[in-house]
Amino acid sequence: AGVGIELLGRRMEYDDAGLSIARQRLLWRALFLAVIGWPFLIVWEGDILHYYAAFFLIGAFALNRSKRWLLSGAGIITILAVPVLLVWERHWDFSTMTYYGFWTLNGQFMHLFLNGFHPLIPWLAFLFLGIALGRHLQSHPKSTLKIGLGALVMAVSVELISGVLLKLAMQIPSEKLIQHGFSKWILRNVGKYLVPVSYTHLTL
Repeated sequence: AGVGIELLGRRMEYDDAGLSIARQRLLWRALFLAVIGWPFLIVWEGDILHYYAAFFLIGAFALNRSKRWLLSGAGIITILAVPVLLVWERHWDFSTMTYYGFWTLNGQFMHLFLNGFHPLIPWLAFLFLGIALGRHLQSHPKSTLKIGLGALVMAVSVELISGVLLKLAMQIPSEKLIQHGFSKWILRNVGKYLVPVSYTHLTL
């Protein structure tokens, strides 16, 4: 989505008039997806259209931001995703895949930003990275092959690492998961290496 937003902006050129037209198009698309997506949540709570509405809305205002701003924003959101694990299970009953309090204000906020199917944290980081990537590819078209090869290596590496982590996860005693919850167990045993120890002690 981020690359597509950047390409749309580039076609409009980045003068004031072109930027205004690109933003209007993105805002109209956001409104269209929101009008369709949110009512569809009554039928299926796994709908992703309303998430894309939020992505287009934020993307419209990130369109002319510098590459440094986009990368910094992506980095900050990625860091914030770690403590979000503390509330990842809130409202959820994973045995029935039911999200309690979904239509409350708190439930809508949590589901959209923190622990829904495609929450803005951390998915917004991908949007910012996509916009930055689209801008880079247009200014450095010869780097496409290098980036493609790098992405392939990264994808293979992630698959291998995830396979190892999955095997380790299978060794977690089930009674600990039931007693403490999966996200809190992960933060106690892994998160302490990613966030300050005092923070994990205070919140867990």
